[in-house]
Amino acid sequence: MKSFDTRGPLRWPLLAAYAAPGLAMALMTLPFPALLTTFYAKYTEATTAGIATVMLFCRIFNGVIDPFIGYASDATNSRFGPRKPWLAAGALLSIPAFLLAYMPPTDAGNGYLFVAMVVFYLSLSAIEIPLRSWLAEISTDYAQRSRLSAAITLTLLVGGVLFMSLPEILKPLGWVESSRMDRPMMALFGWIGVVLLPLGMAAALWLVPVGAVMRGHRYTVRDMLRTVLHNRPFQLFLAADWLIGVSWGVTYALLFIALDNYLGFGDRIGLLLLVATAAQIAVLPLCISLASRWGKHMLWAYATLATAATGPLMLLFPPGGQASAVLVFMLMAVVSMLSTPQMFVPAALISDLSDYGTYKTGQAQTGTYYAIRSLIFPASGAVGTSLAFFAMAAVGYEPAAKANSESATQGMLWTLALLPAVLSLVSGLMLLRYPINRRRHQALRSRIERRETLRFEAP
Repeated sequence: MKSFDTRGPLRWPLLAAYAAPGLAMALMTLPFPALLTTFYAKYTEATTAGIATVMLFCRIFNGVIDPFIGYASDATNSRFGPRKPWLAAGALLSIPAFLLAYMPPTDAGNGYLFVAMVVFYLSLSAIEIPLRSWLAEISTDYAQRSRLSAAITLTLLVGGVLFMSLPEILKPLGWVESSRMDRPMMALFGWIGVVLLPLGMAAALWLVPVGAVMRGHRYTVRDMLRTVLHNRPFQLFLAADWLIGVSWGVTYALLFIALDNYLGFGDRIGLLLLVATAAQIAVLPLCISLASRWGKHMLWAYATLATAATGPLMLLFPPGGQASAVLVFMLMAVVSMLSTPQMFVPAALISDLSDYGTYKTGQAQTGTYYAIRSLIFPASGAVGTSLAFFAMAAVGYEPAAKANSESATQGMLWTLALLPAVLSLVSGLMLLRYPINRRRHQALRSRIERRETLRFEAP
């Protein structure tokens, strides 16, 4: 692979190659893990308590293993760079991961599910952390990193829409008997993953250059945690990111309940999800342009503040199917558009935060930064979901009840309208104070590159 300018604009073929694994990775990210648990509960001998225990263990397992994958990825020294060996290993591991997770035998129990999910999530971590970290080395340019992160976000979204729509596409053609997520359909998803993920990864490994890899002094895990957690911009980033995650956790926990029980749109939730995802795909090019014009963190801040203003709009809709479907769909599309920066800006910002850490310590630790974010952020959604259910319990709202009192219903709606709005407002204001903009990042890169030049020229 010829050397290329990591500071220059990236061509579309390279962006497409980098993002190619994302298409099949959609089968490893939401909503597919949730579909898998539902599938195991219905079509295998795994128990509900066993499924809950296994998924809790996998969350803890990810929390333990992700920082070590980030650390090991940063420390890997090979002729193919630090990320490609891990991506190749993750792609190979994805083959048994898909076979085990999506094609269980009928007598599969809790033990089988445990093995399948451990391999599944280990493969995902071995791919996602190095792949997201790699973008910091493919390009050192502030704006191009946004394009790289948005490219893989796009393939994940397209993959999610394509695979969720596949049952409805294949049934009229007579290729499947049912559009349900049954054994034949899940097996088809599994075979798609077995073939498509290694092929997409092969394209990325073959066509995308290693990039600009900086080697510093050797460091321990304790050194890693000390340098990363003492990075003040990173602390601000984590705090705002975590509050946004809590906000979305509350929103997702209550939104579908409100759409079904209050608005009477339960039979149209699937279509709403497709419209919401299509809206994210449509607005992504505009988000890339605005991230370049305003700055990544400013786009994220403005979108988060605007999201705070949309929550109370739910209170304007009448109950029981009287709401205008067009207006409900429009609101869901707008909310989804405003959430799009959350999907690609954090990974691009982590690359810049790693540069800040490199300037301070002389050690590149992008994988470590991303792993710590992947450790902390998922917990925010769990906290948000818990807050939502505690709030419903406090106001006496029962989602499974045929009818709830007016006060309980209003309590649930006001929680949905106001709690995410307050969290989004606080996090948006925090992001406005984020210190690394384009100008400051360029100054950081100049100092890092000047120091590296002096180090190599020293006798």
